[in-house]
Amino acid sequence: FWRYYWRVNIPADANISWQTCTSTCDSAIRTWGDTVAECVIDKLCPSHTVVVFAYPEGKENAQN
Repeated sequence: FWRYYWRVNIPADANISWQTCTSTCDSAIRTWGDTVAECVIDKLCPSHTVVVFAYPEGKENAQN
């Protein structure tokens, strides 16, 4: 239980990458997320808070 947390909704289709036949064997099958945005927000958030990043799919879930 976190006393002070906030949730950041980032579109589910942000930076989705799939593995292809030319990818190396040790690469992930699929990656997603906006690591740059997450890093910046984590660095700038107040130290007594926890940031939860969500990647909801669809417009209905993005507003919840």
